[in-house]
Amino acid sequence: MLARTNWWTISRPGCRASTRPGGDRDTLDRLYDAWAEGYDWHLWTSGRPYLAITAGFVGRHLADFDARILDAGCGTGNMGQILAQMGYRNPDGLEPSSGMLQIARRKQIYRQLLPLYLGATVDLPDESDDAVVAAGVLTHGHAPPESPDGIIKRLRPGGVTIF
Repeated sequence: MLARTNWWTISRPGCRASTRPGGDRDTLDRLYDAWAEGYDWHLWTSGRPYLAITAGFVGRHLADFDARILDAGCGTGNMGQILAQMGYRNPDGLEPSSGMLQIARRKQIYRQLLPLYLGATVDLPDESDDAVVAAGVLTHGHAPPESPDGIIKRLRPGGVTIF
């Protein structure tokens, strides 16, 4: 079981990883890989409503349930899981943490899961998605400030962006 000791330090028996705002990529990778198994529990018990709010905006602004949606920074697939429950059939997930991707893969929600970092460029085709969603990802010390530039390029003309 995970215990939140402060905003930037997560621990569980036999595992301790920490980082701080502006932390280095290797530290963040180790943190999220170590956190992956208990992440869903921690997320759902934290009381943060951002997934529900993001899902509400998707439902309001994206009427096509066959739309291609990029879940940028998908983590263990919680946003994709909600989108699937809402009826969306074509989400792709983008996530650098192999531990998080392993959990997301178990949920069998995404068309494809892409092990990529967010940044000014993302090594994926431009204008290939109807919507880009990033829930709880674009925060100090995690995704770099230029990340929206890299993922917005994925949008088709007229596409929806929800951060």
